[in-house]
Amino acid sequence: MLAIATLVLFVPGAIVLLAARVRRASWIAGVAPPISCGIASLTAMGCALIGVPFGPVPLCVVVGLVALVGVGVWWRSPREPSTGPRRRPVELVGAVCGVVLVVGAIAAGTRSWLAGMGSLRTVPQEHDMVVHTTLTAFIERTGRGAPWQLLPADLLTGAPAQPYPAGLHLLSAIVARCAGDAVVGLNAVAVVVCAVVWPVSVATLGVMAARRARMGFGIAMVAGGMAAVVAIGLQQPMFLLNHVGGMLPNATALAMAPGILTVLVTMAPAVGPVLVAGLACAGAVAVHPSAGVTVGVSVVAWCAGELFTRGGAGFAKDRVRAVGAAVVVAAVMSLPGLAAVLSQRATVTTFPSEKPPESVTQAMGRVFAVPYDGFPGDVVPLGSGQFAVMLLLLAGLVAILVRGGPWGLVAAWGAWAVVVVAMYVSPGRGWEAGITRYFYNATFRISSHLNLFVPVIAALGVVFTAAVVARRLPRLPSLRPSAGRWAAVGLVMVLAAVYGMAVLPGYLRIAQSTVASRFSSPTPYVRVSPDDLAAIRWLAPRVLPGQRVLNSANDGSTYLYVLGGVPVVNVLTLGAAAWPPSYALLEDFNRYRTESDIRRALTDLDVAWIYVDTKTPTISSAGAPENWVSAPSFGLAPGLLNLEALPEVRPAFRSGTVAVYSVDLNAIRALDAGPPAGRPPVVVNSTR
Repeated sequence: MLAIATLVLFVPGAIVLLAARVRRASWIAGVAPPISCGIASLTAMGCALIGVPFGPVPLCVVVGLVALVGVGVWWRSPREPSTGPRRRPVELVGAVCGVVLVVGAIAAGTRSWLAGMGSLRTVPQEHDMVVHTTLTAFIERTGRGAPWQLLPADLLTGAPAQPYPAGLHLLSAIVARCAGDAVVGLNAVAVVVCAVVWPVSVATLGVMAARRARMGFGIAMVAGGMAAVVAIGLQQPMFLLNHVGGMLPNATALAMAPGILTVLVTMAPAVGPVLVAGLACAGAVAVHPSAGVTVGVSVVAWCAGELFTRGGAGFAKDRVRAVGAAVVVAAVMSLPGLAAVLSQRATVTTFPSEKPPESVTQAMGRVFAVPYDGFPGDVVPLGSGQFAVMLLLLAGLVAILVRGGPWGLVAAWGAWAVVVVAMYVSPGRGWEAGITRYFYNATFRISSHLNLFVPVIAALGVVFTAAVVARRLPRLPSLRPSAGRWAAVGLVMVLAAVYGMAVLPGYLRIAQSTVASRFSSPTPYVRVSPDDLAAIRWLAPRVLPGQRVLNSANDGSTYLYVLGGVPVVNVLTLGAAAWPPSYALLEDFNRYRTESDIRRALTDLDVAWIYVDTKTPTISSAGAPENWVSAPSFGLAPGLLNLEALPEVRPAFRSGTVAVYSVDLNAIRALDAGPPAGRPPVVVNSTR
């Protein structure tokens, strides 16, 4: 499935790039994934408009049509003779060495993710993954994938839609169709994003930065490979964001950002580059709208840094024309999705930060020390940092200062460093809130931006140092003038090998443990237990067509739909704001004997079963619709307490902490015919 996921993420975008006569391998590698997401999003919208289910066939048809157009473009376009100089052997060897380093980084990252997961069939335990698996299953089962169709609050009717960015889920649904399992589809795509897309994207930025620093092609390719090796061992953003909340779309958007930045910095203001750059930006926004802020801030900062170089003013002017045109293209393509998502922007921008303020000294440590982050009690060694990466970062900054560039890279890193420091000093309240609010004011999400550039700075430090050392070799009379270039490539490869054998394994062992703590070895953080799976196996065949199961999405109950296609009432842990019955039942179901609106909701929705797990993770209640959760945290819904005392609700199945109850809807309807009979209503804490 990893091979299929890789093809799904890279091939559609690569075909679009080739159809646009893009020949740069770095562009094809760097922005094929976001373009694939953009193509999938446009295809899903087209399918919705003509009433055709989205799936592998429509996507293949669209990609095939693009390929035919590309063949026509190449056939009618005049052949352009190669005007560039022939590559020297040392440059070709350097390019091969760079590719080898990238492949090594991919292999190491893939191994860590798979070892941590245990299997692609392992059910993820993190909070946001509840939504990701459900959304992937919904798209795969129904073929509904347009922005205005997602995320459905009611899985049975598909409405109302609770706007949710689904660019990545569309491709996950394609893989899920091939695998016959939504969990496998999503997990496979997650591994490819974190272990393939991420290092490749960083490598393309590394190559471009080295070329901007006037390095030769071969040594620039080695710099890109070194950047990939450093990137794959970083805790942030890939391992951290998937660990602390299952923030896969945000992590994916960050993984794509370096490749998109590479294109925006180097593209010519011509039709073909503008179209593919705009489609890449639109694809990233479809994955997670915050990508617009990530890329926007980074491009502006990069151009500001280039003003300090020779010809910087002309460069900035060209960027305004080219990037401005690409932004217009991206905005037009993203409009349907953004219109839906922006209607919910208040939910995102008003989130409180998860951490208290820190001193300026502590905040500066967050920037330079490359620290591990997470929650207390996690397997992550909080309080320590990735010391070797810190040394490479500092060495890289010094080397860039001595060499005199690339200033755009330093400016982009510096801009995010300033934002990170400001946020830790005054989280969500200072001037930086104008940026951080689009990331839920979450320090995890913001600090991860630094590591888009840290691997590249570190790699340039290694390459620049190797070049200085090797430059002295041609002075020896017994050596040829090209010996210095060969030595530089060889020295970087030796240093990369030392890093890969002495430092990287330790980082990846910690990374593997963080993955395992949310997949194969989730104790004590368990949302989906063997008891949940047993209850799902028992209940799924007993739910009749048209019936729903009342549940709390903060446990394993959503997998009734993911694994069995059974519609549950709640797909969001705190209920859907667009569908009040979802959270009203979480709050007050056990008061149905005295509240007619609860009885009406039960009968209208045909709630015939209730699924309850008394052992659930504790999550923040921020963002609860109508603030129905009175406490700052949420675990078990108050409306699902003490169900044994209700005469119309009967225990039907139990496994450990998971219980399934049958609901006598005829008896509940009879309550409206006269005064309640039987036992008195249960007295529970309620905010109503």
